[in-house]
Amino acid sequence: MSEPLGAAVLLAARDGGAARAILFTGAENRAAIAACASLGFTPVGDYGLFLLAGA
Repeated sequence: MSEPLGAAVLLAARDGGAARAILFTGAENRAAIAACASLGFTPVGDYGLFLLAGA
């Protein structure tokens, strides 16, 4: 998602009453991390994805 579009979506959510938003990106995606930071987001930790066999 482009930074202007992302900002517009987040502003619309805030105007609609959202108090929080969570964004995910990989640690290697420095452009996305910079874009998130420019929108006021701060890192809160790492996440992992685990898939169950046969699920």
